[in-house]
Amino acid sequence: MALVINGTTSGVSLKTDTSNIGLGANAVDSITTGDYNVGLGDNALTANTTGSAHVAVGFEALKDNTTGSSNMAVGYRAMYTNT
Repeated sequence: MALVINGTTSGVSLKTDTSNIGLGANAVDSITTGDYNVGLGDNALTANTTGSAHVAVGFEALKDNTTGSSNMAVGYRAMYTNT
C-alpha cells in the first residue's frame, strides 16, 4: 500500500484505500475505499469517496467528484462539478 499525503487535512478520511497521493490543502480528504487516485492542488478530489483511478491536478480539480472513476482533470477547477 502506497500513500503520500501532504497538506492541511489532506487524506483525513482514508480508511481501506490503496495507492492514493494527495498534495495540497484538503486534497483527497474524503476517500474511504477509492484506490489509485492522485490529487495535486488545494481541494483536488476533495469530495471523492469511492471513486478510483483519478488524476486531478490544479486548484479544485475534480472537486465535486464522489463515486465516478477513471477521470483526468488538469487545470484550475477542471471538471469541478463532475460527480
